[in-house]
Amino acid sequence: MMTLKKNLALAAVALACTLPAIAQGPAPATVHGKVTYASGSPLPAGATVELTKDKYLPMADQKMKYVFQLDANGMYKGADIAPGDYLLYVNSKGAHIDRLEVTFKPGEDKTVDDDMTRADYLAAMKPEDRKALEEYKKANAIATKDNEVINNLNAALADVRADMKTPTPNFDKDIATMKTATEQRPTEDVLWYEYGNVLVSSARAKMDADKKAHTPVTQDADAMQQLNDGAAALQKSIDLNVASKKPNPAIQASAYNMIGSSYGATGKVEEAKSAYENAARIEPANAFVYFNNEGINFYQASLTNSAMQKPALDAFNKALAVNPNKPETVYLKIQVLLADPSNTIDPKTQMMKVPPGTVDALQTYLQLAPTGPHAADVTAILQSLGEKVDTHYKAKR
Repeated sequence: MMTLKKNLALAAVALACTLPAIAQGPAPATVHGKVTYASGSPLPAGATVELTKDKYLPMADQKMKYVFQLDANGMYKGADIAPGDYLLYVNSKGAHIDRLEVTFKPGEDKTVDDDMTRADYLAAMKPEDRKALEEYKKANAIATKDNEVINNLNAALADVRADMKTPTPNFDKDIATMKTATEQRPTEDVLWYEYGNVLVSSARAKMDADKKAHTPVTQDADAMQQLNDGAAALQKSIDLNVASKKPNPAIQASAYNMIGSSYGATGKVEEAKSAYENAARIEPANAFVYFNNEGINFYQASLTNSAMQKPALDAFNKALAVNPNKPETVYLKIQVLLADPSNTIDPKTQMMKVPPGTVDALQTYLQLAPTGPHAADVTAILQSLGEKVDTHYKAKR
């Protein structure tokens, strides 16, 4: 038995050694590359690279064995390609626009680029196609240059806006930057808006410095010029925005608000009123803000020019007509009323005679803010006028 088993084992080994090996085909190849159109740009979406072995058949009879998709950058890749000789076609919008001969060896990873800007491809183009290509290149060059300008302007705009948020903006630099920007792209409303904003902000800073130095702001020629130039730039922004395909009411209203600020500071009362009215008309949801800004603007001017007191009072009344529940605005109205030059002392009672509406405003403030920051002052004023303090007072409207 031992011998039998041994012989059987040897026979099995001999049999195994005589079996033929399983046949292995040649290793498949891979391909990758980039396709560049004659214009120098990638082909439109949906373009493909296709491979066929039917080199000697008419084009209509050729069968595409492999199809590889181009990405947005004109790149493609493919695998599992049987070695051999092929025609490589580039297909765009259903038409084969170029072909190359290519051979793949077993296991090869081949790079096949198709650059259609090559001289022989361009020379073979039809005259009308070559003309269309040249026109496209010119238009593309203009668009590329234009995009470069836009990118530079957006960068400049971002720098200016960032600087304006700092405690000490470099107004001279920002003004020069935005002036150049509007010269480069005079049809862009956003550039004129920011130019106007920088000019007005610079003028305001000069005026604040004048006040600290006890210098009349109207004598600051630079500040007055910047306010006027700022108003003109902002109006330009509004006009461009109104004429644009997608007008933006918020930009228009904000620009009018700043124009009102400019005109108010230069003493142009009617122009300022008109600007604030336009802002409120365009963006009625923020009407209180615009009228309140108008009042504050005129009130600040009234501190050195009593002629601005009535416009300030009118503006605060418009703001409170929109929203009567604003104690700070009521208090500012009180300040204007108390500063009226017609206020006198009654010789009989030795009490101040104040304009109509003053007591209403005082009582309204206490009704809205009985413990507000100005409540003590308002109470003292009412008492000095011989009026009873009533925090439940209902103002006459």
